Amino acid sequence: MSESNKERFSQIRRNLQSGNKDLILEGIQDAAEHGNLSLLADLLTVYRDNTDTEIRNELDGILNNLKITGTEEVFVEALLDKSFAAVHTQILAFMWSSGLNIPEHLSVLVRVCLSGSFMQALEGFTLIESMDGPFPEEQILDSLLQVRAYLEKAVSGEMKELVQQLDAFLKELDREQ
Repeated sequence: MSESNKERFSQIRRNLQSGNKDLILEGIQDAAEHGNLSLLADLLTVYRDNTDTEIRNELDGILNNLKITGTEEVFVEALLDKSFAAVHTQILAFMWSSGLNIPEHLSVLVRVCLSGSFMQALEGFTLIESMDGPFPEEQILDSLLQVRAYLEKAVSGEMKELVQQLDAFLKELDREQ
């Protein structure tokens, strides 16, 4: 990376971390225009840390349409990071909108589905259903164990019904292996 690019990315990061709405918006625009995978974690952090509608809308436009190789790992890291728990639903939606296929992280996705709200579970299940596979056997088995443990404790309601659908989907994947 050239010195001018290093300086550009440093400036974008400073703007994103500034706390100043105008500079954050400028950083988001610059990231969209000049950015690469190295700025994705910064954009997710801005999304997590800001509730301003204009900032969120700008980020939604970028994060819902990512077509950069390697985004999978950054998104999965955010899902594993408890500090991002409040925006897991949105991260799952970004992943689905970006068309990610990550069967090697099936058990992480199932864990996130089971650890949040109904909408979080719905977004996660939608992403899982859209993946092509092949799904590693150990990922399927671990996911089935998580779902069964959840269902043993679950009370009735829409969340339980959704998790039962996820269970049926995982059982079908297991049969296909």
